Amino acid sequence: MKYSEISHFSHSQHKLKFEYTEVPFKCDGCKEVGIGSRYKCSTCDFDLHMHCALPSPSISHPFYTKCSFQFLSRPPGDKPRFCNACEKDVTALSTIATRVGMISILVVQSFRWCSMMGK
Repeated sequence: MKYSEISHFSHSQHKLKFEYTEVPFKCDGCKEVGIGSRYKCSTCDFDLHMHCALPSPSISHPFYTKCSFQFLSRPPGDKPRFCNACEKDVTALSTIATRVGMISILVVQSFRWCSMMGK
């Protein structure tokens, strides 16, 4: 689903407008590089990937078939967290799953890449 303008909790100062760009940008949500569809605040130079701005309530991963991953606005707890699929630091928008008492955390953008790359 695409909206021409949204309000987002991570940038409550201004509304974000949808735009398409062929110029790479750094997402202020997941901290990964993006290109194409994004939501942007021109006043503050704040950008979000479309999937960071409007995340699915839950997603799945082929390596964790019995888990459902829910979107979180930040990693839980006070300790540093790492993506279980690609081992990147989780410092921004993230997802989490509980599996047999074990917590698995994946970065939103990395989650998509890890799924596509089989990592």
